[in-house]
Amino acid sequence: MTIVKAKHRIEAAATESRGAIGLDPRIDTLFVYAIVASLFCPPLLGRLPVVAFLGFGLLFVLMRFRFVLFAVKKNWLLFMFPVWGLITVGWSDYPSETIRSAVQIIITYLIILCVVVTVPLRKVLICISLVSLAVFALNFTSSRVEIISYTREVIPVGYFGSKNILALFGSSVVIFSLMLVAQSDLRSRTAWLGIGVCCLATLTLFQAKSLGALFFVGASGAIIWAAFNFGRIKSSDFARKSASLFAIVVALTCIFFAFSFVSYSEFGEIMESLGKDPTLTRRTYIWEDGIRQIQDHFWLGVGHAGFWQMDNPFAIDLWLSNDRQIGAGFGFHNEYIGIWVEMGFVGFVIVSTIMIKLLLQVWRAANAGLQGAAIFFSFFALFYFIRTFLESGAGLQQFSTTTFFLFFTWVHLNRLHVDNLEPDPIDEFDPHEMTGQEA
Repeated sequence: MTIVKAKHRIEAAATESRGAIGLDPRIDTLFVYAIVASLFCPPLLGRLPVVAFLGFGLLFVLMRFRFVLFAVKKNWLLFMFPVWGLITVGWSDYPSETIRSAVQIIITYLIILCVVVTVPLRKVLICISLVSLAVFALNFTSSRVEIISYTREVIPVGYFGSKNILALFGSSVVIFSLMLVAQSDLRSRTAWLGIGVCCLATLTLFQAKSLGALFFVGASGAIIWAAFNFGRIKSSDFARKSASLFAIVVALTCIFFAFSFVSYSEFGEIMESLGKDPTLTRRTYIWEDGIRQIQDHFWLGVGHAGFWQMDNPFAIDLWLSNDRQIGAGFGFHNEYIGIWVEMGFVGFVIVSTIMIKLLLQVWRAANAGLQGAAIFFSFFALFYFIRTFLESGAGLQQFSTTTFFLFFTWVHLNRLHVDNLEPDPIDEFDPHEMTGQEA
């Protein structure tokens, strides 16, 4: 009875939206491509893409507003991050920046959630691939480079402006273009589109010369490969879950022993033999500064968006000591340290809970036997989780492609319905199907 009522409510919302605005499939497609294209634009292209994202995105949300409310209720945990950020305005030294950033994040979340929940999976994948193809082509026309201070490497970064941002985008596109190939007939143009975009993304990833990104992709890919092959072994549900838990314990134990028994000098020798900075491009020094800030503002932090400000002396010291221009985009290169500094222990708990929920989704998908799209969504989830220890900010922030990929993964892993006793009404019905439209 509850499912039937939910169906009627969603049908009414979709019908109301269609009646108010007139959702033509071609207009619908235009909005989706405009939103994704403006969001995927490299950072150095200026503010126009942001304005376009907000304009097209907010109108798209209004067209499906009541349906989006159901999605927000279902994915409330994600919104705890910007809501708590908004609360921190009470003690932030930069209240206007705190409010502005938190509101922008909420709007970004609403727009992205509207796309990934109401637009069919295949349509989103094709959109990602076509837009990424255009972004890569545009970026190859730029001669902008980044020089790594320790190794003096010259990295062509183009309009992305940073090798880390470039490598992150390339890594993500590799995963989702492979998903498009797996979802298509290999003789179709869609499959060849996915193959071509995957090749360009791989080229971009190696062009960025990011050892961290290559490690993240390799490590998460190896885990998914092992989980996929393990899932094909016929065994009882209890045995499969027990083996998964055992594998997690073994992996964590190996990581603990690696950090405990490998000395810094040995680690430095390994990194120098690879031609890399033994401080992970000064990350270890940045972490030390971040931990000192946490000790001074343990419970509540300095306020969301309240640290990296041009008149904050602690931020200025970090910019200058890392050869960065004051005011340039920068972070603590660790998701948890960065969040804890600005949003305190409460913010750390929120982000950690999101990460744990994401890993539980992957674990349940693996227990059910990885197949189809679940393979690639789990691949990205693990890739994102591993990189949170060496990078920060991109996956929970406003106007971020990684936020899009994270929400895309979160929503569709939830739709697997693993261990659910009954279907979830919001996943059972697509607004286009209800109104007789093709998405």
